[in-house]
Amino acid sequence: MTFALAAALCAAATEQAHASYTRLAYIESSGTQYIDTGYTPSKNTRTFIDYQIVKSAIEGQERVFGVDNMTISYSLYVSGNTANKQNYWAYAFKDDDGQWKNESKKANTSRHVFDFNNGKKLTVDGGSVWNTTLNATPTKTATGTMFLGARHLSSGASGITPHRIYACKMWESGILVRDYVPCAYEGVTGLWDRVEGVFYGNAGTGAYAGAIDSGEAEPETNMLRIASSSLVVSSPSPSYGAHCGYVAGEEVEVSCPAVWTNEAGNVAATCTGWKLYNADGAVVDSGNTRAFTYVHPSPAAYRKIEWQWEVKYRVAATANAGGTTAPAE
Repeated sequence: MTFALAAALCAAATEQAHASYTRLAYIESSGTQYIDTGYTPSKNTRTFIDYQIVKSAIEGQERVFGVDNMTISYSLYVSGNTANKQNYWAYAFKDDDGQWKNESKKANTSRHVFDFNNGKKLTVDGGSVWNTTLNATPTKTATGTMFLGARHLSSGASGITPHRIYACKMWESGILVRDYVPCAYEGVTGLWDRVEGVFYGNAGTGAYAGAIDSGEAEPETNMLRIASSSLVVSSPSPSYGAHCGYVAGEEVEVSCPAVWTNEAGNVAATCTGWKLYNADGAVVDSGNTRAFTYVHPSPAAYRKIEWQWEVKYRVAATANAGGTTAPAE
């Protein structure tokens, strides 16, 4: 199957489920637009965001996401404190005693994928740019919803930053609770949450700009295809077919049943492992297990998991005169 066809199938599946919105490649803020996620993060919240600051240069404090009610903070930003590494990436989960983290990684305006895990660990671009852990033990939950492209204070939005959002996902204790994709919904540009089927528009002033998804680039690089080495047998997880929307570094638990038998009982297949292919059809990894944690490559790229099967057929034979046999039809 070609990338174009697979991409079309992904797009068709999305549009069939939510025909009222049009998928975009990204949404872009001029500096007055931001998203209220409607979700209050806790110490067990993991936030995954594909994001870019849209400015000619970093100028002090810039916000990626955050909520801060002064005693509790869950945020990712560029430090504006001249005494504490101005224009460096910084992140925080602050409890009453004030536990912050600033590191020696200079911020820039390139597109990055940020993985902020349980308020402690930050990974940028799958670890190729930055991989660091906050020396703290978060214990509390914020009291406000998290903003994207700004910080949520008790007084409202702070530090709204010109930005692009390509994708954002949130997990609570390992369960996916938000899956935002850029879209246009009833003529308004914003994010669609594929978990709850809810549209989130601009919470600021003006309007988000957006770029139409070509239908090629996003599914090709953010696609994981599940296939079979022979017959399309059994029910793996994720299911057979093309699955879109994966970002660099995203982890997916994949598995396949050990044995499959058809209803007639004359065909049986045993799963012997898996192979992982890249876009050129080359095997880049393999294993003999039936369950593992797949990590989407960084930078994001097309991958195919092909479950390997050993297929056996049951044959019935009847002895003829003289001892010869003929296979049953």
